[in-house]
Amino acid sequence: MSEDSKKPEYAYELNHAFKYPFESVATAFWCKYKEENSYSLVTISGIRQVSDNKFVFVRRMDNGKGKIEYEHIKYERRKRKIVADHFVNEESRSALSERCVYIYNSMRNEVEYRLLVFRENWNRYIRKLAFNWGVGVLNDTLKKITPVVPRSSSASI
Repeated sequence: MSEDSKKPEYAYELNHAFKYPFESVATAFWCKYKEENSYSLVTISGIRQVSDNKFVFVRRMDNGKGKIEYEHIKYERRKRKIVADHFVNEESRSALSERCVYIYNSMRNEVEYRLLVFRENWNRYIRKLAFNWGVGVLNDTLKKITPVVPRSSSASI
């Protein structure tokens, strides 16, 4: 079986480009956990440094109503990439519901954000609203933590 045939197929994809340096987007990504902690009980565990350039951890979220979700997050410094796989419990098993990918595009001088949604039964309109809200929160955080004006996509390196 080839490696590609093992990858799950996603139902749809949402995209956004952040015109900030990767390091700023990564910092804003970590900062968002502080904001979300006020809405649910969040536990960070399984922190493991795989190599000098890669670490992984698990984030467990409990909304207090019995709904528990997990994120398995991989940060790759050299590749300038963050991948967060979001799992929900369904029928006593975990199911991959979403994959968030943040990766630096050096040709465009921006961070590409791809959200792959694996659950076809999710209302696309509501998920798009939530996606836009999340992008807005990350942009607001970027404005707070980045003292410089965002880079334009036509800037040269």
